[in-house]
Amino acid sequence: MVHPAPGPVRPRGSDLLMWAGLVWWAGQHSTTALVWVLVATVAATLPTFASLSAAGAGATRRNGGPLGKTERCALVVLGCAIPTWLPWVCALVVLGSVATTALRLRSARAELAAP
Repeated sequence: MVHPAPGPVRPRGSDLLMWAGLVWWAGQHSTTALVWVLVATVAATLPTFASLSAAGAGATRRNGGPLGKTERCALVVLGCAIPTWLPWVCALVVLGSVATTALRLRSARAELAAP
């Protein structure tokens, strides 16, 4: 009997497949796009890492922020629909991911510092 993957594994797996496909596509078309996709791929992991780190330290695991999974996927769809925009779309993913990470870490720090 096959057991379904636990909750956090499925979204990470789908993210991995999405970014892997985008890396492959960008590698076939443009070095600039490939570099931006690789940077965005790494940046997209930061909000989850921040949330899990905060939860490990005893804070609430947060999922909100300006660029969550839904917004990230919408941007990737836009980049796929208009490939010339892909480097700009990836730049938005990087900026949004860094902003989301910063907000999550700031909230966790405030929660952990509270008496």
